[in-house]
Amino acid sequence: MGERLTEVRAKGIDKQEWQRYYNQHQQTYKRSKLKAVELAVAHTGSFRSLARVLGCSNTSLASWLDCYLTQGLPGLVEDIRHQKPERLNQEQKQQLQACLLDKQPADFGLDGYIWTAKLIAAFVKQAFGVTYQPSGIYKLLDRMGLSHQRAHRDYGNANKEEQEQFIALLKKNC
Repeated sequence: MGERLTEVRAKGIDKQEWQRYYNQHQQTYKRSKLKAVELAVAHTGSFRSLARVLGCSNTSLASWLDCYLTQGLPGLVEDIRHQKPERLNQEQKQQLQACLLDKQPADFGLDGYIWTAKLIAAFVKQAFGVTYQPSGIYKLLDRMGLSHQRAHRDYGNANKEEQEQFIALLKKNC
C-alpha cells in the first residue's frame, strides 16, 4: 500500500486542475476522493495514517488512489453506476422482438391491436414470468435497438372522392 503513495507522490497533482474539479463537483463522495489524492501527494506519513486522517477504510483509499493513477482526476469524479443484471436473456429478447415486430397483442389474448408499454409488460409477464414497469419497457426496447412510437392516424392515404361519396351516402340514409 505504501507503493501506491509513492506512485501518487511521483505523479503529483496539477493544483489548478484539481481545484477546478473540486469546485465543479459538489457531491461529498467525489470531493472525498479528490481530497484523498491531494492529501496523498502532500502526506508524509503511512498509508494507514492517511486513511485515518481521511476517515475512510484502507480499501477505499487504495481504490481511489488506483483510480487516480490509472484514470487521473476525471476518473475520480465519474458517477457511480450500479449494473443490474438483465432480467431477460438473449434468446428471450429475440423472441420478444420477433413478437413485437410480426404479431399483434390480440394474437396472445391481450386486449389491443397496437403494442403499448403496458401491453408489452403484460406480454413479458405472461410469456417469460418477468415483471416490468411500463417505464422499464422503454429502456428494454432501447437496449434491444427498438424504439416505441406512438400510434397516430394517417389520413394521407385517404381518397377524397370516396370520402365525399361516403358522407353523401351517410347523409342520405340518415
